[in-house]
Amino acid sequence: MSTVDFALMSSMQVGAIAVAIGLVVRGQWRHNWSFATYFIVGLTMSALMTSGRGRFYESPFYLFMLTVLHVLKFAIALEVAWRTFQGFRGGRAAALRAALAIVAATALAAALVPIASSGFSVYETALAQFHPRVINGTLWLMVATLVLAQWYRVPIHPFHAVVLTGFAIYLAVYSVLLGLVQWFGLGIRSFVNMVDTLCYLALMSWWLHAVWRRDNAASAAHVEISNRLEASTPARA
Repeated sequence: MSTVDFALMSSMQVGAIAVAIGLVVRGQWRHNWSFATYFIVGLTMSALMTSGRGRFYESPFYLFMLTVLHVLKFAIALEVAWRTFQGFRGGRAAALRAALAIVAATALAAALVPIASSGFSVYETALAQFHPRVINGTLWLMVATLVLAQWYRVPIHPFHAVVLTGFAIYLAVYSVLLGLVQWFGLGIRSFVNMVDTLCYLALMSWWLHAVWRRDNAASAAHVEISNRLEASTPARA
């Protein structure tokens, strides 16, 4: 690992720690448990990679870490969709259909990835084919949640809006970077990794602001609406 790579990874870890502390101190973890889990798992695995290079700074562990983090991103999108539409029957039905369709399409696309392509190892095939399909599914799920919330005029919590919007933008850029690797080969991986890290640092800064800022009027209004919906649910049932 070069000095620049180590500095960028250290910056990411410091930013992730600051976000994780903010999630606990500000109580933001209650808004999305999957998001908090994503940071805990990410910090743990990053620490293992940087401190135990002999065992963990290897391609199999890196591939395992990416897979777990991608699954958690998908879980974040599902949890936000559930929390957003659970009190709205019309929007909930549409969101459920969209989520099931995206989950099914993503699972099918991932299942059709060959174990090993001609001329490529399992590691290279996973990076070039399996991960992009899962990322695309996650991106579509996040975008669908934001679009349906806007279409049905369903209030989305400001924290959820920041999480989904930031992730959607980052995953779109990440997909483009993966496409560049597929087109030009693994020779540009170092350049792609650096660009990816810089984009993720920008995303982390946005999350850091969202986690530590004080609740505004929009957050208070969303909580009040959610409480009213929860209180009225037994009466509708």
